[in-house]
Amino acid sequence: MPSDAALKLMNRTHRVLIAVSGGRLGRSFSGMPVVELTTIGRKSGQPRSCMLTSPYQEGDRTYIVASRGGDDQNPAWFLNLTDNPEVTASIRGGAAQKMHAEVVPPDERARVWPLITSKHTNYANYQKKTQREIPVVILTPDSEGMRVKIGVGLPMKALSRRELLGFVRRVEAGPFDSVSLGQRLTFATNDPMVALTFAAAVTERVRLLTSVLCLPYHKEGVLAQQAATLDRLSEGRFSFGLGLGGRPSDFAVAPEVWAGRGERFEQQLIAMKRCWQGLEPFEGTEPVGPPPYTPGGPEVIIGGMTPKALERAGRLADGIRSFSFATDVSEHLERYAITLASWQAAGREGRPKLIAATHFALGPDARQTYEAHVSRYYGYDSSLVATALAGDSPTSPDAILSTIERFAEAGVDELVFTATTADTMASLDRLAEVVSVR
Repeated sequence: MPSDAALKLMNRTHRVLIAVSGGRLGRSFSGMPVVELTTIGRKSGQPRSCMLTSPYQEGDRTYIVASRGGDDQNPAWFLNLTDNPEVTASIRGGAAQKMHAEVVPPDERARVWPLITSKHTNYANYQKKTQREIPVVILTPDSEGMRVKIGVGLPMKALSRRELLGFVRRVEAGPFDSVSLGQRLTFATNDPMVALTFAAAVTERVRLLTSVLCLPYHKEGVLAQQAATLDRLSEGRFSFGLGLGGRPSDFAVAPEVWAGRGERFEQQLIAMKRCWQGLEPFEGTEPVGPPPYTPGGPEVIIGGMTPKALERAGRLADGIRSFSFATDVSEHLERYAITLASWQAAGREGRPKLIAATHFALGPDARQTYEAHVSRYYGYDSSLVATALAGDSPTSPDAILSTIERFAEAGVDELVFTATTADTMASLDRLAEVVSVR
């Protein structure tokens, strides 16, 4: 078993690797996210940090294992957190956040241990080496210490390989938590599943979201396989944002029928979930592979603004993506209330996630640039353009910081900004500079 000195050396080496590579390496190990855990020493009362891996995650809950290579003694970090469960953790090199550590009870361990060891057999081997039952610990974000996550939307244009590579690597470098891309067919933009697969290959930390992919003009078996593949290649960083689609022109070229898309959406989503569970999607068919990295399939987020879509999200999805041109958080909370009521009526545990999204512009003539963008992109609907121009999408550093603060206070899980300026990288750099000071 590794000695204390050897463990300390491995921790120092890991930190050097992250620093030397600029964060490009060392954020995952053997297919598991790396967690830098800081506990309070039970004897010294001083912060103590170590590098661990997380073999299993569920939503915002991160599981770590006190294996110590199968030693008969529990690791020091485990003893520290049993004495003081309030810890700090940085996951995949992201911002450190306050978390609460809890040793899983026997019934929960019986559920998650097979999920852990089926993918990472080293833990099963560690258990064979020791008489003690190796503890599993859940890290959950501290509600009082939580910060709203900040995501960035890829611009709706056909970025070149070099542009896309530069964009996602800039997002990966921080201070952002995710990158997302929506879907249009009758517009010059990249396919979101292909673009995000590219992003998965050149990043280690940031989450990857479709925002949203229009499910009704896709074949569910094919799409289920694509989603499972992206979930595997990103090692569980994929969040599958789905919507009905709001433009008949896109359905015309898919081609797919516009009418009845709401009912089709529900049937398709149920079939895809069956695929991810290893079941046949339709009676008399065979299962669809591969199995996703995330047990049961990637997180599903439904994008919508109508009561019917929001209610559907409460029954079938893990949360909602709520877009508005305005920065009034109450608009998003009203939508969320519909989803939450549907979630609770369905008898589901926990709560749905709330991702809010808006546009932004920074730099010279920011407001004029914003107005030109919405007039072009939403020009198919004059009433939508009028709503966009009447909105208060942030076009100054102070407006962005104020928006983040208000949405964080309201308990929004994530806030996504999408640039409306032509100088994509310059906009991203300006946004990063603003966000990093919060």
